[in-house]
Amino acid sequence: MTRQLNCGIYIRKSRKDRDKEAHRLEVQREQLPAYASAQGWRATVFDDDVASGADQAKLPLLQELIEQIRRSEMDIVLCIELSRLSRDDSAVQYLQFIDLCRSHGVKLAIPGQILDPADPSQWLILMMQGGLSSVEMQQVKRRMAEGRDRAWRIGQYLGGPPPWPYRPAGNRQIVVTPEDKEKARQILHRLQEASVYVVSQEFDLAPSTLSRMTTRDRLLKYSAKRELDDGTIIDCQWEPIIDESEMLALRKASAGRLPYHRTGREAATRLLTGLGMFMCAYCGKTMKGHTDKKTYRRSGRIETHHYYRCNRYKIRVGEPTECKNQSLIYCHKIDEPLLLHVQHTLDRVTAIRDAYERAVKNDGPKTDVDLERQIAEQERRLARLIDAIADDTMTKEEAKQKLIEVRENIAQLRSRQAREGTPPEQLGVLEEFQGISLADYSLEEKRELLSIVVKDIRLRFDRMFITYNLYEAPGKLYTGRVDICRHPAHNSKLKRQ
Repeated sequence: MTRQLNCGIYIRKSRKDRDKEAHRLEVQREQLPAYASAQGWRATVFDDDVASGADQAKLPLLQELIEQIRRSEMDIVLCIELSRLSRDDSAVQYLQFIDLCRSHGVKLAIPGQILDPADPSQWLILMMQGGLSSVEMQQVKRRMAEGRDRAWRIGQYLGGPPPWPYRPAGNRQIVVTPEDKEKARQILHRLQEASVYVVSQEFDLAPSTLSRMTTRDRLLKYSAKRELDDGTIIDCQWEPIIDESEMLALRKASAGRLPYHRTGREAATRLLTGLGMFMCAYCGKTMKGHTDKKTYRRSGRIETHHYYRCNRYKIRVGEPTECKNQSLIYCHKIDEPLLLHVQHTLDRVTAIRDAYERAVKNDGPKTDVDLERQIAEQERRLARLIDAIADDTMTKEEAKQKLIEVRENIAQLRSRQAREGTPPEQLGVLEEFQGISLADYSLEEKRELLSIVVKDIRLRFDRMFITYNLYEAPGKLYTGRVDICRHPAHNSKLKRQ
């Protein structure tokens, strides 16, 4: 009885192949399993859906198929055509995949044809197909670059999030509603007369948003113009908000304006922002505050949400340098358990201090024998130098330099001995907070209290570690651990570590 072959069916559709009928996902998902079943193979489907094949590392299901090939769990790889395995324009990844299949005895198949990389003639066919795919990809990239350059020169919008108040309309077009256009005109005219901070208070907008509205590139967009590489100004294919004279007046008004900086008068909206103590336990970066507003379509209700996230959020998920704290987490999921832990700690400051005093009494500071030995050795060296000077066995310059070096070493060692031999004192100011209730404190008062009581907070994915300015033993600060309930967003690729 012959063994049933294991077949890995790989499915992927490139964004550039929207109009290619044979590459549609429905066709692949229907035809490939049916073909494998007709051949009597035991099929396992690896479906990467719509994704670019330029980099195999960003195709998770293909990586899983490669791992199974390395474990010798696959006999055949089936796809709609071999270019689905890689679209690398250098063909390096494609050749590496073919070589991996050859070394593990895996055959490659498309409907109607099976190729064995171990056969030299079939290996040549696979190489030729990979080379043709590479040349095709290079031509596609060249045509796309030419198309973008042509669209840029005729004033089309090339894509991406347009600046407010414009909205994308598809087919390289952006539009603006009459209401948003009128509001933008009012803001721009007001910026000719008043400062960014004053206008931000009047229109309830972030000062950084208003500062960007008066930059050269943004004003060109608002006047539906674009500057080419040679300095030529052309008209663009979207509706202008201001005309050329208004643009020049705004540029003149904003030319002498200093960049906006926080004055320190703005009230904090989050508990831990700006304190310099809230850090990521994975990469050591500070946790950044983030605020967004959500508008509900039916009711028109607007809600403001506050989040924390690691300051390395711009690193793409999946890269080797990614941080596990990139996903957003609601501020209240951090603030509430933190304040509760701080409240419990302040309630038992007396017990912590008594335990510390018992530890000092029982253990006490111990003399470092190694430090005493180093000090004695330096003192003997100093005595030998003095004898050498008296006997005229070295020059004065040489002796002076060595004497300074030895005396500095002795001073440093004695300072270290005094520092390590003296038990640290408790932070007495904490006793003033006994019996308080944090529920009665305002946000600014809570922030001020945390800056005194807490040394640092380090956040992992589902827990945080708090270090207090309070000793529980000589040389050991009082610490606490708090578990938090963190649910990543639906589109987050992060998993609990």
